[in-house]
Amino acid sequence: MTTRYFGAPIARNEDRRLLTGRALFVNDVERPGMLHVAFMRSPHAHARLGAVDLSRVRERPGVVAAYTADDLGDYWKPGPLLVPPPPIEGTIFNQRTQVPLARGKVRHVGEPVAMVVAESRYVAEDAVADIGVEYQPLPAVTDLQRALAPDSPQVHDDVTGNVAARIHQKKGDYDAAKQAAALVLRRRFRYDRGCSAPIETRGVVADWDAKAEQLTVWDTTQAPVVVRDGLAAILKLSESQVRVVAPFIGGGFGPKIMMFYPEEVLLAWLAIRLERPVKWIEDRAEHFYATTQERSQIHDAEIALAADGRILGVRDEFLHDSGAYDPYGLTVPLNSQCTLLGPYVVPAYDSRFTAIFTTLPIVSPYRGAGRPPARGVCHREAARHRRARAWTRPRRDPPAQFHCARRVPLGQPDHLPGFRAAALR
Repeated sequence: MTTRYFGAPIARNEDRRLLTGRALFVNDVERPGMLHVAFMRSPHAHARLGAVDLSRVRERPGVVAAYTADDLGDYWKPGPLLVPPPPIEGTIFNQRTQVPLARGKVRHVGEPVAMVVAESRYVAEDAVADIGVEYQPLPAVTDLQRALAPDSPQVHDDVTGNVAARIHQKKGDYDAAKQAAALVLRRRFRYDRGCSAPIETRGVVADWDAKAEQLTVWDTTQAPVVVRDGLAAILKLSESQVRVVAPFIGGGFGPKIMMFYPEEVLLAWLAIRLERPVKWIEDRAEHFYATTQERSQIHDAEIALAADGRILGVRDEFLHDSGAYDPYGLTVPLNSQCTLLGPYVVPAYDSRFTAIFTTLPIVSPYRGAGRPPARGVCHREAARHRRARAWTRPRRDPPAQFHCARRVPLGQPDHLPGFRAAALR
């Protein structure tokens, strides 16, 4: 039997364009009179930012304009909070979102400090080297546990203890489950940061038609509609005046759904201000510190088990690295917290997390968006095998050796959403 989708190979609509070199990527976009943009980025993870001298840059032949945060006027403002936290009782949340260009302080390597607009990318890149910046380096904040210490440097001077957020959720009585357990296992799980490496890095082209009062933006984004709406609001235009084109994207993986990167906001502003099309294409080095990354987490987990292998309860306390800013709110750590139990029937669950500001690039949802580390805590192979080894019976009875570890009851449809944490109900 064959149908449209099963039983036969299906030709993809886009393959011919990709294989014949006719696919449009952002860097393929060319406009008459187009200018090129390069950014001066902080070489320090944490530093006070003093004077930024653009005098030599503006004298270089081929440079059209150069800007710092002070040159943006009222356009300089923190980005929006994309996902406000849900109304969970006792939530602590400190909103600190990214800015177009740093002012007063830089909080991660690669944070943009100034931008140069020139007739070619070569001139723009060379001119960046002419920028004079006064930095007063500060200790970096990269260790999650040390970041909470009273004497730790503060990423944001008005946020005590570098605490971006704290949330505690529970169901059932974990302490009672622990008392009734035949075995209690405790483990620490560490999950490192990750960075994407797409074939195509990020890029933006913006073109303003002054007569039609129409802005067109080509953007390596997975969210063109939301970017359009946001740019219209930021630029005080109607949505009908802004068109965002998301052409072929050479790999997304999550960071390209991040909205209102500084480069998106600034290129649109430049196109209108200069009344000329502008292009910025991220180079490979920039991608490692100018693009958002995926979470680092440390979980201290405890699981209470009955003699027959049933999970009586789980307790998990974890630290989550938010990076220097938290535009996605608590999306990633809440996903970790609320999906940790997976498909298992767990009568008692007690979970709390602390999200921490560090002097590292912003953390945003990647593939899985916080769920992979949660899976690792509760029910991936390592945890199940540890339970099996802890309860291994004598070798004379091998068939029962893994009975307790493998026959853990799974949740049934009528259990949903009963074994989920409060935020997902």
